[in-house]
Amino acid sequence: MILRRLTENLRAQNWTAITIEFVIVVIGVFVGTQVSNWNQARLERQATSRMLEQFRPEIQNQLEFFDSAHVYYRRTRPFALTALAGWAGDPKVDDNRFVIAAYQRARFTGSASTPRTGR
Repeated sequence: MILRRLTENLRAQNWTAITIEFVIVVIGVFVGTQVSNWNQARLERQATSRMLEQFRPEIQNQLEFFDSAHVYYRRTRPFALTALAGWAGDPKVDDNRFVIAAYQRARFTGSASTPRTGR
């Protein structure tokens, strides 16, 4: 129908009608493209929001793990350093301190998220 009107206007050389129809088509294509872009952006925002909500518990788990790892290593580092110095033959660490440090360090075995305190 539009094509038929366009060809009739071309034959009659009705340039005003041709220009108006052309502008209407261009505006229609532009509006359609904009609506499509807006819809795509909305869908991407929704997908991003869903992914962030799914990542939130995992991020929380990671933060808790690193907090507990910090506590774990803060408690075991002095024992490990003393035992290492004794193993290296440091004269400041006698055999008794070496054994105690190695034992204390070994008490806290396990993963950093669930250190065993030997209690």
